[in-house]
Amino acid sequence: MNDRLQGEQWYSHLSHVPVSLKGRSMQAGKLLWWCAFTVVLTCVGGGLTACSLFAYDDEIPAYGRTDELLVGLPLREAKQVTVRVRNFGCNAVSVGSGVIAAPDLLLTNAHVIAGAEEVEITLWDGETFAASVLDATVTEDLALVRVEGDLTGGGRAAIARFAISDPLDGTFLFVVGYPGGGRLRKSTGSLLEYREVDGVRSLVMSNEVAPGNSGGPVFDENARVVGIVRALLESGQGLAIPVGIVDEVQRRLVEEPGTAQIPSCKDFAR
Repeated sequence: MNDRLQGEQWYSHLSHVPVSLKGRSMQAGKLLWWCAFTVVLTCVGGGLTACSLFAYDDEIPAYGRTDELLVGLPLREAKQVTVRVRNFGCNAVSVGSGVIAAPDLLLTNAHVIAGAEEVEITLWDGETFAASVLDATVTEDLALVRVEGDLTGGGRAAIARFAISDPLDGTFLFVVGYPGGGRLRKSTGSLLEYREVDGVRSLVMSNEVAPGNSGGPVFDENARVVGIVRALLESGQGLAIPVGIVDEVQRRLVEEPGTAQIPSCKDFAR
């Protein structure tokens, strides 16, 4: 079966906050106060750790259905290699996720950074870095982002371990990312099948994903990256780019920078 993603599905994993880029500082301030107010309302009685927007311990809240046995080292590693990506462009602030590929490089979706004028990367502990798009490809919907600084400095973050082969049908999978641009969350499930979507071989998984998960990693039980979240199918199933394609595209973007098409706002327009 060959599914085609409709325009709104490309953005189904992004949180868009329309703002005037001129008045972004004022709008961002209002947004920050609104987020803080929301956190207080939803976390009353939970204590500081429970109310944190970021995961200061190994307990990452679940998004949707999850396996509560997923704790300890796999989650700790997943937390350290997953970042939040904010794109200031296309007259909006778009939020997605990403995975650390090198001390100053990360992978995410091309649609997450489409039309970016500025890119901001945030670690699990809230530390923020400025970044810029190094290269991207619209076809596979992948982008390589360069960070101004060392993401792994101080041991708070780490470089992801990528699996050497694509997972098999039925493999246990867990997704970690920043749905809604809020705190780090996890979702568990399994690989249902491989399917060609827009000409790209893709993972179809039972994991629940939401706006803000795009570009984030899909892990196996040993916290090895086996894919990158791409979109949500109309059937409600999560769609991801398998690690084989991710590795191939990453090598191409690193070895031949500037040869791919950096996406504009219209490439993934609604």
